[in-house]
Amino acid sequence: MHCHSIWRHEGVRNFQSTPKDPKLTVPRLPFRLMTSTDVYPEQEGKFPSHKPAIEMWSLFSYNLHKATYMGLDRMDLRKGKRNFIIGRGSFTGMHRYAGLWTGDNASTWDFLRISVAQVLASGLSGGVITGADVGGFMPMGNQQWADPELVIRWYCAYSMLPWFR
Repeated sequence: MHCHSIWRHEGVRNFQSTPKDPKLTVPRLPFRLMTSTDVYPEQEGKFPSHKPAIEMWSLFSYNLHKATYMGLDRMDLRKGKRNFIIGRGSFTGMHRYAGLWTGDNASTWDFLRISVAQVLASGLSGGVITGADVGGFMPMGNQQWADPELVIRWYCAYSMLPWFR
């Protein structure tokens, strides 16, 4: 069975053959996997309904944070210690298991405004440990370093927010 036959059999859609090797298949972008519930067909007498992966990604991330938290909690070496787990994205209720990092950002005034708004919105939604890269993660354009005034303003703003990273 060729690769494309296996993937199509498993319910993966949007595959196309490459021009060099028609037997080898690669996903087109955006790559839309079809996922299903954890129910076996025998349990309900029918195959479970499929959902686009984009509807499941946040839930996957949530369960990853939860599993990490539960796994660390059960280690004898960590008895009586609090877990500090940071994730990049998740689902409602994530705050019980991990904090939120808003992701890579650039050293620009726009990213300063956006990141503060993201952290405040996350706090209003129950995410108490949320933060971004203070000062930005990468310079923009031909800059080698961030503007010193920008970094000072970023430090001032983030000194009042829950997580300074």
